[in-house]
Amino acid sequence: MANLKDIVRKAGTASFAIGSALGGKNAIASRITDKLALSYETGISPEHQSEFAEQAAKLITEDKFLDDLQNRIGTPQSGETEEIFVSRAKERMRALLRERLK
Repeated sequence: MANLKDIVRKAGTASFAIGSALGGKNAIASRITDKLALSYETGISPEHQSEFAEQAAKLITEDKFLDDLQNRIGTPQSGETEEIFVSRAKERMRALLRERLK
């Protein structure tokens, strides 16, 4: 199984996708800001969205976060489809982000 840190680093330098086009911290921050702008439930004012997005992008590209995430995701379970594995990985990433951004 590929190492998550290597994938993120490669995405940052080669600008290819992790799930859906994460290409370095600036691209990640931009995607987070775009998602926040579409959501009315975040409780984050528009003027603070880009600051939050930059903090989140910095966090999710740190080695410790990626190591913790990879440990929580683990390997695909027996009989688990790629779609289910990706969904499970997204859930674990959101939970870890919530823990770290409190």
